[in-house]
Amino acid sequence: DECSWVYVTCTDGVVTAINADEKGLKGSIPVEFRELSTLNKLSLLLNKINGTIGEQIATMSNLTDLTVAANELTEVQFDKLPSGIVHILVSQNELTGFDTTQLKRLESLETLRMVQNELTTPLKDIILQLPESIKDFRFSSNKIGGTIPTEIGNLVNLELLEGESTRVAGRLPAEIGSLSKVTSMNLRGNSLTGPIPPEIGDMHELQHLRLFTNQFNETVPAELANLTRLESIHIRDNRLSGRIPTEMGLLSNTLIAMDFSQNAFTGSIPSELGQLTLLNQLSLYFNDLEGVVPTELAELVNVGLLYLASTFITEVPAAMCNAPQFVKITVPQGALCPCPSCEFAR
Repeated sequence: DECSWVYVTCTDGVVTAINADEKGLKGSIPVEFRELSTLNKLSLLLNKINGTIGEQIATMSNLTDLTVAANELTEVQFDKLPSGIVHILVSQNELTGFDTTQLKRLESLETLRMVQNELTTPLKDIILQLPESIKDFRFSSNKIGGTIPTEIGNLVNLELLEGESTRVAGRLPAEIGSLSKVTSMNLRGNSLTGPIPPEIGDMHELQHLRLFTNQFNETVPAELANLTRLESIHIRDNRLSGRIPTEMGLLSNTLIAMDFSQNAFTGSIPSELGQLTLLNQLSLYFNDLEGVVPTELAELVNVGLLYLASTFITEVPAAMCNAPQFVKITVPQGALCPCPSCEFAR
């Protein structure tokens, strides 16, 4: 009786779920799986399953959850998947490409995770075919390449967008601002260029923004201050310039981490950053910032390391020495810094 097996779940004597994670399974998925037409959840995580998946589950009209991540699969037949499927997790396999035109038929699809494969399918082709129902789209660590199309703005139900290290280039389109439900966007480690679009300020649910290690240039839009739920922003290692927007100080109720290092920001450090009292990370090193560190930064009671090396900062005022939270204040050689916590970078 299969209902007595530890990795099988039955409802009214009918098999409805299989959870065979980490069972040392090898080989391809047998075609006999088609007989499990009542299955609604199939999880085969962390095995050594190879070959193709699709035809074996085509008869499972009730299937909503498919988890086959961390295997050795080389193909997903999207044209064979049940049309009512909701969650597809195929990360960490050996997928190289797929027929994107079949994505549109999956009208209930909410989750598509394809991280760490060998995919070369252009990102534009995928986005153009994703159904409007998609909420969680992750495609990091692939060879996808291409650009982000303006049509990404049509994915109005998206809540999580993750595509780091995927060889994506070109500009981040203004239509990204239409993704008003996204809480986390991670596009780091690509070759994105041009300005950070001010329309990002319309992503009102955004909590985490990671755009570091790209080639963004021009100034940082003041509209970022409209992100009243933002907890972390990481835009280091780009080609951004101009002044750090004083408006960043308006995010005092939420912002915890702010990394603007390794760019070409100029001018003085805005005193308004002292309003960000929840910050535990403030990284501004490797910029062209100059002048005196504003005493208002002493209000950053959760920031232990203030790293201002490789800038043109000339002075840390003595009033900063009364801020016990600063374990280390690293400044350029030649800067005035009377505090015991001061360290001069070479």
